[in-house]
Amino acid sequence: MSDRRPPRHGWRTLPGLLLPGLVALVVLVVLSTTVWPGQATVTRHVLCDDARPDAFVLYEEYDTGATIESPRGSTSIRFTMQCVSADGRTEDVGWLRPVALVAALYAVLAIPVVVVARLVLRRRRDRPGPDGPPISGGPVS
Repeated sequence: MSDRRPPRHGWRTLPGLLLPGLVALVVLVVLSTTVWPGQATVTRHVLCDDARPDAFVLYEEYDTGATIESPRGSTSIRFTMQCVSADGRTEDVGWLRPVALVAALYAVLAIPVVVVARLVLRRRRDRPGPDGPPISGGPVS
């Protein structure tokens, strides 16, 4: 009889780990950028050139107009990041690139935390309990 464990399936395979991680990352980025859109300015060092070193997030709210479905009209919100020079010249960077870089930063910060947590949990799970087999493998009295 072998002491080997059966192969792991389900959530412990690579796609089973990546999919929930990706979903959690998307939710984290969407919620955090909704609450604090200014966090996208941390990407200014990558996206803004030396001539326009300052970054600002613009919040634009506009009326989309009345339609048959919505006779009173609706309001849309758009975020964009702009790089600004000392004399006021701007360059529109958009919103996708800053948010994608923020998501990459979150992923880089989260991966070591998740790996360490999984290692700690695995070590706790593999440790023999009080009724488990003896460490030396000798007879139990």
